[in-house]
Amino acid sequence: MLIVIVIMWLNDPESLWKIIENSLVGVIIFDKNLKIKYVNRAVESTTGYKKEEICGMNAFDLVAPEHLEKIANGYRKGIEGKPVFLEICYIARNKKRKWVWGYVLPMKLGNELMGVINWIDITAYKEYQSKLKESEEFHRSLIEKSLAPVHIIQEGRIIYANESFEKLAGYRKEELYCMENLEEFIHSEDRKKVLRLYREIESGEKEAEDISFRIITGSGEVRWVTVRLVRINYQGKPAVASTALDTTETHNLANELKLKNEYLSLLNKMLRHDILNDLTVIKAAIELNDERLLKKALSKVDRISRMIYEARNLEIAGDVRREIDLAEVVREVVGNFEDVNIVLKLEEVKVFANDGIKTVVFNLVNNAIKHSGKENVEIVVETRAENGWGVLVVKDNGKGIPEELKDKIFEEGFTSGSGTGVGLFIVKKMVELYGGSIEVRDNEPSGAMFIVRLPKKFTERRA
Repeated sequence: MLIVIVIMWLNDPESLWKIIENSLVGVIIFDKNLKIKYVNRAVESTTGYKKEEICGMNAFDLVAPEHLEKIANGYRKGIEGKPVFLEICYIARNKKRKWVWGYVLPMKLGNELMGVINWIDITAYKEYQSKLKESEEFHRSLIEKSLAPVHIIQEGRIIYANESFEKLAGYRKEELYCMENLEEFIHSEDRKKVLRLYREIESGEKEAEDISFRIITGSGEVRWVTVRLVRINYQGKPAVASTALDTTETHNLANELKLKNEYLSLLNKMLRHDILNDLTVIKAAIELNDERLLKKALSKVDRISRMIYEARNLEIAGDVRREIDLAEVVREVVGNFEDVNIVLKLEEVKVFANDGIKTVVFNLVNNAIKHSGKENVEIVVETRAENGWGVLVVKDNGKGIPEELKDKIFEEGFTSGSGTGVGLFIVKKMVELYGGSIEVRDNEPSGAMFIVRLPKKFTERRA
């Protein structure tokens, strides 16, 4: 199969390139003139060419002649910003014909528009496909023991699944065969288009199609699959055969990189604007040597330091995650607040996050202190487990948040008149990077209450 990975510009590009270089999935990067600029080791291995041989070639030089038009059409769609899934034949260095599945997608590297091809060599699969036609016994043996999940749909029901599909789906064969329809198995957001495609192929409107969608496993976990759907005759009736690949990690990585890039771009824009303004005040204070301005300049220095610290922690939120004791984090963070009445109601609960979670707790507690509107405010911080989530609650007995502002406080640059205007914006983005959610409610009898839900293990949230 051929999968697109959108390469995002991170503060640590060296680690990202190391992952790409050693990936089992082939990666080719070419410029707008189709000149190949980079290939990873997987491409060297599958094509037989060394890096120095393949770099500088035209991307079309590898493609079998009969597939040039297909790849050209895919390229035209790709430069319009559309991800393109293709199955093509290419010619290896030893002149052998090989097959790949994958995606093509444009990207910007610096100021230059580049194209990314991310592929998986399926030559062995194609060869097996040919041999399957020769022997039903061989066909059955190969499919049943295949590493690729395979299932057959007929009249809207699963009538065959191999061992790999059982493992992927999290259901035993008997459970799959007893499903009245596929609705409970397919993610609600993808259900309509996937069921329609199954019907179109089974009815003969289409012979084959490739599609990526989400499934709900037997344990309730959401996973991504990329499947090839083909119309077949099974036991004398039309049916749809599906060969699948679990692409969950690829989709999660691409989504996380995309989110992190978007958040860092927004944050950097905000920081550049705010820091430049603050530096103007600092410069004026130094030049004029005005005591009042110097005091203001010192506060600006503190503000700049805080924004840089918050930017760093947002970056950390996208790093490798592990199990974190949420109650332990709260105890550590509240130790930074002296002379503040903070009541802890902590249950031990572990969430899937990293050290960036400390900034979430700090910002929420600090926000409650600063904006409560009371001199002797009481802050209550709670942790607990709830329906598979780790829950953090920070509430105060202050003046609360007006109803008309509740939808705005997490927006980029929103401020009530003091602070950097990025605190709660960062909190929301960090929580989203962890796969969680945050909401604000009224506390009783007065004040505001922030509720954060964080995953107890790294899965996409079920629909």
